[in-house]
Amino acid sequence: MAPSSRASTTSPVRIFSRVCTSKLSKNAKQVIANVYARSRMRFPAKSVQEVLSFVSEDTGVSPRTVTKLKAECLRGNLVSPKRRPRDVTISSTRTVKHDNFTVHAIRLKVQSMYAKREIPTLGQCAKGCQRRPRLAELHENHLVEVNEGHGLHL
Repeated sequence: MAPSSRASTTSPVRIFSRVCTSKLSKNAKQVIANVYARSRMRFPAKSVQEVLSFVSEDTGVSPRTVTKLKAECLRGNLVSPKRRPRDVTISSTRTVKHDNFTVHAIRLKVQSMYAKREIPTLGQCAKGCQRRPRLAELHENHLVEVNEGHGLHL
């Protein structure tokens, strides 16, 4: 009787070949430990190395991983891998530093330069902004932040 395609897709090799072996879940570790224990009971005459290679072929992990899991089982309960902390993104403070009126004034300055048929640069915008009393504290670095944060194209 020929093996069906369903049996080949659900074999342990197929399941565990997609798993990153450095992060095996507790259930995957338990399956590998059960396969090892069952293989030792079925083939008591085989050496440990032969059983390790047999289990590694069946489960899709290396013999070294099977050895480590065996040692972990002997030490006590199997432990799930620790969860990786989420990458926390810090919200931008540019909107607080530069309010809508400041951004609008910078946009007007850039648009006036386009109206004069000049190509606006950061240096020219910084000089133009320093003439206005409310925008006097803006430097080129601040204009870069406004440019990136609010979509101005300089």
